[in-house]
Amino acid sequence: MTALVCAGTSVLVHAHDPRDATQHAASRAWREPPWRDRSGRTRTQVLDELYLAATRMLRPTVDSLLTEAHALGSRHGLGWWDSLIVVASMTRPLHRSGGRPRRRPAA
Repeated sequence: MTALVCAGTSVLVHAHDPRDATQHAASRAWREPPWRDRSGRTRTQVLDELYLAATRMLRPTVDSLLTEAHALGSRHGLGWWDSLIVVASMTRPLHRSGGRPRRRPAA
């Protein structure tokens, strides 16, 4: 049986915050294996803290993405949702799974 791993707030926040590239990469590298093999866990308190951090600390990042999407749409005549998709794909890595998580074969 795989050991369970409990993620704290700072790991989850830094995994979603690209402003510090070193912490962002380290947090994503640490978080990815447990989430991929379904051994990652977190507590309700951590989710509450993540929500607060995302709505307060990470909000400027979201606002800048929305501003960029608006500018891109105005400049190139794109619709709002298309502009958001383009800006998001320019700032976040794309995943091959088509948006759906992959299921691991049963052992």
